[in-house]
Amino acid sequence: MGSFEDPRQQRKPKPWIETPLIESTSLSQAAGWLTFPLRAIGNLVLSYASDPANQGKQLHFFIASAGNAGLAAAFAANALSYPCTVCVPITTKPVMVAKLQEAGATVVQHGANLDEASTHMKSIMDALRGKPADGDSAVPVVPIALHPFDHEKIWEGVSTMVDELAYQMPPREDEAESGEFDDESLPIDGIICSVGGGGLMNGIIMGIERQERMYGKARAGSTYTNSTERRNNIHIIATETQGADALAQAVAKGSLVSLPGITSLATSLGAIRVAQRTLDNALYPPAGVKVHTLVLHDADAAKGVLTLAEDQKLLVELACGICVETAIGPTPSRRKSKLQGKRVNGHQKPFSPVNDYGTQTEVQSYLRRFIPNLNSKSRVVIVICGGSNVSLEMAAEWRQKLEEGWGTENGIVA
Repeated sequence: MGSFEDPRQQRKPKPWIETPLIESTSLSQAAGWLTFPLRAIGNLVLSYASDPANQGKQLHFFIASAGNAGLAAAFAANALSYPCTVCVPITTKPVMVAKLQEAGATVVQHGANLDEASTHMKSIMDALRGKPADGDSAVPVVPIALHPFDHEKIWEGVSTMVDELAYQMPPREDEAESGEFDDESLPIDGIICSVGGGGLMNGIIMGIERQERMYGKARAGSTYTNSTERRNNIHIIATETQGADALAQAVAKGSLVSLPGITSLATSLGAIRVAQRTLDNALYPPAGVKVHTLVLHDADAAKGVLTLAEDQKLLVELACGICVETAIGPTPSRRKSKLQGKRVNGHQKPFSPVNDYGTQTEVQSYLRRFIPNLNSKSRVVIVICGGSNVSLEMAAEWRQKLEEGWGTENGIVA
């Protein structure tokens, strides 16, 4: 969906609204940039609609989703005048169901998680396949299943966000002053994103790889301060909530893990198993990229939601709030912690404050655990992945629960 950018700065028209990169010094001196992608599912829908093999056919899109991917599918399908059915788990909040219906989707609630909703969706598709479309008996329905995160076109759509970062992010201060540009296609030290099945993270890594390739070609014919490698790795902090931490558990085991269910309130992260590409990227990221997993409590996600609401006047859901809390926490006034350094099956065990909290008086921020030499000039981008499954009433409820001690379980000191 759309075209990919040439390295650094070439702008081309796109069939989506370019998402802004917002400097947010109120959140943190180190993590001061926010970006808001909404393009992955749209790219997948458009790829099917524009396929010559589907011309003249009555497509009907189906997706199993905890909410946000379904909402994107409904908007994209509606924009192209195609019907869309979204199958959601029974845990999906009424506010999200209403938004899906307002976007033009037919909503079916079934099952306790995405896998169960997906299985039910396939039975609906099988019953519909080949039947005549409404009002035109000559045109049979062609049901198309959209995977919410495990598809090349999903990652490709997300990757365009990185192209926008490449020309939106201003040069580093030392480069601007000297007029000499370093060997970085992306002058960024870290990117914080949440992980459900991993579509967002995979797309970010795909975009970084493309920028490095494209910039490398441009670099070959130019003079730069370093001509072989970028100055620093880009550290991706892949955040999850306890009870929706399929990636962290897979990294610890060294192979895919299926959760028995989703117990986190961050239902948009409710994939019981990540894509194989997600695990591969976490264990064996491409050159110039380091991936770190971080598991926090639902209460941490709520703190991030409230912080963003207070500082930026933006109301987002728990799946987004967890990224904000990753950028600014923990602080001495909120909790005490220690970094666990054990290795499991040859892999670093993911740090999980829910399980790994100690009684040390010295507190190290999450960012400092993962990004070497972090300082006030470091560039860390916080990806706000979606904010539909939230309301003012929900935020007020989370605030009250925090005031009553939510998050102090399991030895966590709030």
